[in-house]
Amino acid sequence: MLFDKFKKDQMSQVKNHGDPPPIDLELVGQELPWEWSMPKKSKSYIMALLLNFVSAFNATGNSAAKAGVTAEFGISGSVFLTSSFTYNAALGLGPLFLAPLSESYGRRPMIVGLLLLIVILFLPQALAPNIESLSITRLFQGLAASIEGPHVAGIITDLFHRDHGRGVAMATFTLIVFTANALGPLCCNWLAFKTDWPNIYWMQMAMNGAVFLLCMFLLDETRHDVILDKKVRNYNKTYGTDLKIKTDAAHSFKGAMSKSLARPIVYLLTEPIVMALALWVGFAWGMVFLFTGATPHVYEVNYGFNQGESGTVLICGFIGAFLAWLLNFGQNALYKRSKDPVTHIAPPEARLYQAALGAVLFGAFEFMFGWTARPWITPWVSMIAVIGVNFGIFPIYAGVYTYIGDAYEQYSSSAQAAQALLRNLLGATFPFFATAMFDNLSFPWASSTIGFIALALSSIPFTLLVFGGWLRARSRVCKQITREQEEDEFRREQAFEEPGEKRHA
Repeated sequence: MLFDKFKKDQMSQVKNHGDPPPIDLELVGQELPWEWSMPKKSKSYIMALLLNFVSAFNATGNSAAKAGVTAEFGISGSVFLTSSFTYNAALGLGPLFLAPLSESYGRRPMIVGLLLLIVILFLPQALAPNIESLSITRLFQGLAASIEGPHVAGIITDLFHRDHGRGVAMATFTLIVFTANALGPLCCNWLAFKTDWPNIYWMQMAMNGAVFLLCMFLLDETRHDVILDKKVRNYNKTYGTDLKIKTDAAHSFKGAMSKSLARPIVYLLTEPIVMALALWVGFAWGMVFLFTGATPHVYEVNYGFNQGESGTVLICGFIGAFLAWLLNFGQNALYKRSKDPVTHIAPPEARLYQAALGAVLFGAFEFMFGWTARPWITPWVSMIAVIGVNFGIFPIYAGVYTYIGDAYEQYSSSAQAAQALLRNLLGATFPFFATAMFDNLSFPWASSTIGFIALALSSIPFTLLVFGGWLRARSRVCKQITREQEEDEFRREQAFEEPGEKRHA
């Protein structure tokens, strides 16, 4: 048995020094999620994508209930938006408490448990007697759903090595988000136009319930430390030993919560890279939600579209994201060309080439949308601009997630939670002034304002391409990760020289 040597070592240390100290162990071979068989890896990956789809669908589909809810409850459109604000704000705040817990307790138990809660919370939304009930219910649902984005990104980081498929896997994850952002308003607007608004929530209850059942049976645990910790616990239970290992897997709720609350805040306040990326992707993400509300309004006013038709325009967002996803294969080729000839590892900044291009196109197509969405110009021209805007935003979203996954590796869920805070808070806030901004500034100048800000923020990826390595070299967290990787490499070399000393589970 591979643990036998450590059992003897620890027994002798117990006699001499009392409690045995933690030992270094690592997963190897097929035990690593990176090395799982393709069917096993694909099963968990598909579950993660489905989870991501229903979460993004819920975030944007809620706006379709606006006409029915305001009419039934006798409230203004701004008051209705509190139901979207509470959900999206909770998406930003929730990961501070929940996402890093997956680094301690594992991803699967949190996903399955919270997804069940999400399903249940659709019931009081469909039966809500007033806007207060709807908004409060969506607040708690948003807290539960907040784990889905960071957890899915964490699962992808667990399943795919940075040099073997992570870029394509993360780009597909982003494509699913944009697909749901387009299909959510499209399906829900037509459903609300043809039937009653509660059906929006009944439909999503059925969708999330189906995903919950699939995750119950098909989603595997992917967090490396948690898998290793479980193997050691099973060994201790079977053989009556008391092996302890050095791992992030928590052995107490208090310790897990301490890490959960501290890490994301520390990363956001002390890591300039995380702060800059959070601001950049936050603005881009806010524009996705602003467009979800403003774009249908533009086409209703300028072209006389009904609710269903104006919601259908948002399918342009999916088209733009899909085209950008295809271009991502070129991004991956550039990433591979950036690998160091000695270490065969590319720097995280190599993930940002397409994002830098997208940042410029995002601003440029905003100008095009503003000045072509005019009654005397065919709507097809401005729809091309909507495609272009999403073509630009897609690589920003994908690049940030992949960059953080590469730069922060095993601590990526905490770093993702940090950027998700600003991203979702801005996504929750922007819809409040979307319609008023376009009406008061006029459609052309509202879009131009967004374009100017987008072009100003486009300096962030170019700055990271030039100075990213310098910033990471001075990052406390990145230096710690580099040190751990060097220590792991040293241990592997020692194990190769002395096979009997190799410590793996």
